[in-house]
Amino acid sequence: MTSLTILTEEQLANVYQLAQEEGLEEEFIEMLEGELERREIAR
Repeated sequence: MTSLTILTEEQLANVYQLAQEEGLEEEFIEMLEGELERREIAR
């Protein structure tokens, strides 16, 4: 999987749309939350 740190806003929107289409919206949001937590800890 590509690191979220290098994805653009447009790319994230596209991935989110695909996740919605596949019924993976909740998993996608959890992944983003985990990434945000990781970034906060890294600061």
